Order: sequence, then C-alpha cells, then structure tokens
Amino acid sequence: LLHPPKTHQLTMTMTNMANESSLHLKKLKSNVPSEFATSGRVRQWLLEHLQNRNVGLINGPEAFVCLWKGAELHSLHPNHIFGSLISQGIAPQTAHHVVGDIMECLEDYRARRAACMAAGEVWFPDPEPEPQSSPQRRSNEEQRQRLVEENCEALLEQFDSPQSWYSSLASVRGVLTAGLSLAVGLGVMTWLMVNPPSREEEDK
Repeated sequence: LLHPPKTHQLTMTMTNMANESSLHLKKLKSNVPSEFATSGRVRQWLLEHLQNRNVGLINGPEAFVCLWKGAELHSLHPNHIFGSLISQGIAPQTAHHVVGDIMECLEDYRARRAACMAAGEVWFPDPEPEPQSSPQRRSNEEQRQRLVEENCEALLEQFDSPQSWYSSLASVRGVLTAGLSLAVGLGVMTWLMVNPPSREEEDK
C-alpha cells in the first residue's frame, strides 16, 4: 500500500483551507453591515469573521469590544481597526490579515453600490439579520401600536362630538357654580362669627 507523499497531503490541506477561506470571505462580503447598522450588528459581523479565521480572543467573544456603528465602520482608517484589534490581544500578523479582509469586504460593498447607482437603480443595503424573538416582539409592538391608535381615535371622537363638548362644558360650569356658592357661604359664616349681631338687633 502506497502512502501519498507528505508534500501532497500538505498541498491538499492548504488548498482546502484556501477554499474554506474563500467561501467564508464571499459570505462575509454578502453580509457587510450597511451605513445604518447598529454597533451590535457591526460587532456580530466582526466576531463571525474572527471565529471563522480561528482567531482566539484572550477573554472570549463576550469581552470583545466594538462600539462602531455602520457609518463609522465604512469611514474608519485601516490603522484604526488594526489598533483596536491589537489592543484586545490579537497578534499583529493576525490582525493585519483580518484588517485586510475587512477592507476587501468594504471595497466590494462600495463597488456593488456604485454599480447599482450607475445602472440607475435604487441601492438597498443588505437587510439586517433579525433576532429569533423578533416575530413575537413585532407582534407585541403591533398590539401596542393598535391600542395607541384606538385610544387616539376615542379621544378624537370625544372632542369632535358636539354632545360630549356641551356635556363637558356643562359639567365644568356646574363645578364652578358649586364652588362659587360654597365660597359665598363660607364668607357669610366667617363674617357672622367675626361680627356677631348686637342684642338690640336680636330683640328687634
């Protein structure tokens, strides 16, 4: 039984790694965060790239810091990204390759956008991935929105109805009249307590 040479095995391994890297990079390009992406979306995209490149983080993925939003990611200088990766414990050579991949993805994004606009079409950035709980959250938001709209319609109907307007006006007048009568009564009682009538007036 003949065994293949080690050089052939090494070549096959490197070819497989290159193919996997190419597929991952292609997927990464198709999933570039738009200029309107949140910092969480950008962080998720970068973490996916680091994990596929088998880049080990000292404190794990949970401690990976990324506060860049989409607009910042598309305008950052490569050295800025490189410095951020280095500060989080990534080896310089590895960080250099990661930054190269990121810049290649951003350039591909801009090229696709320019080609779309040159063709007279409207550029729609790739849709942001939604969390698994988004349908339930969307349903709750729709219910809240429906309740708000119903409450607003009810209030508008009350203000638009002449009967409700006059009834509310009558109730306000009734409260004011009752308050005025009470104030007059208290004033008379106070005046009588301060200035009691004389005996002659009582005899009369």
